[in-house]
Amino acid sequence: MRITQAKKEDAKELFALEQQLFSKENFPLSLRMFRYHLGRNICFVAKEDEKIVGYILLLKRKRWLKLYSLGVAREFRGKKIGVQLLEFALHYASAQSYEKVLLEVRRDNEGAIALYESFGFSVLQTSLGFYGDGCDALIMQKKLV
Repeated sequence: MRITQAKKEDAKELFALEQQLFSKENFPLSLRMFRYHLGRNICFVAKEDEKIVGYILLLKRKRWLKLYSLGVAREFRGKKIGVQLLEFALHYASAQSYEKVLLEVRRDNEGAIALYESFGFSVLQTSLGFYGDGCDALIMQKKLV
């Protein structure tokens, strides 16, 4: 498995993966939005035999990044791909002198929360009813400087 910067040609494959992973209440990205973000933000993909098996999308702000989405194909879970993507992205953010990374995560997504906490993210606040099904979101942050 290797991690590389996503290219505009990856949009369709990323969109297909997104549709498998995220239900409507979790605000999955459209193909059009993937194309937009690949041109303006930061997206790294994990590839196995040239197939995208995971990705991380970071939205650029002036001095910080928002981790917008992290996804790993179901058949590749348990192989630490999410860990590697997050580690890669945080190393990139630090090397580019970003001050912090923020994210929202479903309050009921214990696995993701544990992953983020293991990388030093902490909860800033709760956004009540954030998701389409009424689930709250935890707003988490990791300071890089």
